[in-house]
Amino acid sequence: MIQPMNANLTRPIYWNVEYVEPAVPVVGILLIAALAVGLHRRWKRWRLLGTAELRTDQPLKRLARVLKSGLGQRRVAEHKYAGAMHGLIFVGFTLLFIGTCLVAVERDIAQLLLGLRPVAFLKGSFYTVFSFVLDLAGVMVLVGCAMALVRRYVVKPSYLAGRPAYGFWVVLLLLVTLSGFYVEAARIAHAGFVIQGEAIVETEPTVERWASPVGYALAQLLPKEAVTPAVQHTIVWWSHGLLSLGFILGFAFGVMRHAITGLANIYFAPLAGSHGTLQPIPNMEEAESFGVTSIDQFSWKTLFNSDCCVSCGRCEINCPASITGKPLSPRRIMLSINKAWEEATDNLHAGKPIEEFEPIVDEFVSTDELWSCTTCGACMQQCPVSIEHIPAIVDLRRSLVMMESRFPEEAQLTLTNLENAGNPWGLDNESRADWGKDLKLPTIAEEPNPEVLFWVGCAGSFDVGAKPTSRALVKILNAAGVRFAILGSEERCCGDPARRIGHEYLYNILAEMAIETLNGYGVKKIVATCPHCLHTLLNEYPQLGGHYEVVHHTDYIAELIAAGRLSELSGEGGPSTVYHDSCYLGRHNGVYDSPRSLVRSAGLPLVEMQRKGAESFCCGAGGGRMWMEETLGDKKINIERSEEAIETGAQQIAVACPFCKTMMSDGVKEKGREDIQVQDIAVLLAEKLGE
Repeated sequence: MIQPMNANLTRPIYWNVEYVEPAVPVVGILLIAALAVGLHRRWKRWRLLGTAELRTDQPLKRLARVLKSGLGQRRVAEHKYAGAMHGLIFVGFTLLFIGTCLVAVERDIAQLLLGLRPVAFLKGSFYTVFSFVLDLAGVMVLVGCAMALVRRYVVKPSYLAGRPAYGFWVVLLLLVTLSGFYVEAARIAHAGFVIQGEAIVETEPTVERWASPVGYALAQLLPKEAVTPAVQHTIVWWSHGLLSLGFILGFAFGVMRHAITGLANIYFAPLAGSHGTLQPIPNMEEAESFGVTSIDQFSWKTLFNSDCCVSCGRCEINCPASITGKPLSPRRIMLSINKAWEEATDNLHAGKPIEEFEPIVDEFVSTDELWSCTTCGACMQQCPVSIEHIPAIVDLRRSLVMMESRFPEEAQLTLTNLENAGNPWGLDNESRADWGKDLKLPTIAEEPNPEVLFWVGCAGSFDVGAKPTSRALVKILNAAGVRFAILGSEERCCGDPARRIGHEYLYNILAEMAIETLNGYGVKKIVATCPHCLHTLLNEYPQLGGHYEVVHHTDYIAELIAAGRLSELSGEGGPSTVYHDSCYLGRHNGVYDSPRSLVRSAGLPLVEMQRKGAESFCCGAGGGRMWMEETLGDKKINIERSEEAIETGAQQIAVACPFCKTMMSDGVKEKGREDIQVQDIAVLLAEKLGE
């Protein structure tokens, strides 16, 4: 959308006529000043509140992620229509911005301000290509804006309702782009590309028609008698400049700031481990409060998260609680935190002390919202700007549990059982190994330095539905000749339920006991059948000094098969099987392929649900919900998922998590489909082993 060059000329065509474009530096200075004021206003908010949290390590890796997920639009592109729409606007606007900056450097800075007219670099063939690219960029923006308006005002998805401000910015950008094309058309008409006059005799219009096709076409339509192209150019140029100024101010004062803050948020997102890993409470033994009660107790990263949210709805439309009608909306959590933050900073500027800040829970966020979360990670997986919803929710839960003792009644029983018996069911811990009495299980005290330690977990030890998985894994390990051991009665709950519910102190007690036991035996490698145990041991125990190689049993069995240690599998065919991805195995720890490969190794036909892999739907048991009744919403989460599995027509459901087995079994039973069996993959594979 810049005036093209004739390849035979050494200077832009419009220099060959007696025409002076309005001075851009004035607008540029106003723009820079306005941006500085707006960003300073945001900075005053960012620096006033929020606790410290280091997020500056490994800058090269962080920058690479910004290029991939931010500038590369990786997560946005996962949704085809919205991705194409956003991509067209993003790429088109970026090219136009770069082009405008180049013109400003050459014409307005080098030539008009510094008087260096002979150093023009936008000339010749480069200028011709440059002009064509910017015309194409303008068309991209127009198409993207049209798509956005159709989506917002014709399709009208529910998650876009109540956000009129975004429509305003789309319309403003549309006007900016259209006025830019008008400016180009007036300039071309004035230079003589359309009205063949005496001013330019060297021009070959055929060359310019493809260099600036949109501007050239519009130039032929401009009225030239009543108002000359020069006058039109002056009027529209200033209109275009003011519209552009208003749009760019959105980067400092309005929602357009997400283009800057979103990239920054991606840069500061966690690098190592799972995005579901929670951070410990600093100096918990000396802390006067636990969790987050008021806005000043959030980390700066959580507050920054809330300022980056553009309310796109991606988290909400993938949240199992939102989908099934629960009060929770991850987006609303972030917007509520941002509202509390805005009010708090206004109060600080007004001289109100921090002690008078309103509590977050009840005033801005309801308890039903907090307890509806399963910590499945779908919100964080889908967020285009890497907002971390789960840590914020758990921080608020910690305050409710540890400071106010406010939590669902079932959670009270679970926490009491964990504290007194070391497991959520409150059963005698001495009976932990009773599930394998006839298997002559070696304990680590009897079998020091085993090849692997089998971390059975509370479900694998006590839950009737999960015990077959433990027995099946033992059968597989023996068949592969693996020298393994268990902790037996020395094992306690890893602490996952306590931590997700919000009782960080109890988690610390359980985790430190487990780490002391594991370190005492010099354990190096652990195999776990429960993804929640896997996640805690692998990603969160290192915070307390527990460093181990932890693998899920599906990964480990796949390793044994690949190494040729498990070659006794027999039998082909069997019932068609659909695999359900566990959130804590898949999204939180990236294990997707091994479970599916084992289903195939068992000779079973594998079918898939529509929501699978990273987009899998939660069973409803995470975040401590395994021990809480689901009373809110239009439908239970496990019913939603079970219906999806039933719709595939599969004869059985394969799982790789004891919680998922319970929830899916209950779901198919409630739907009257007891004929559909739900089995752990280890059980399906063990059935294929020779006796």
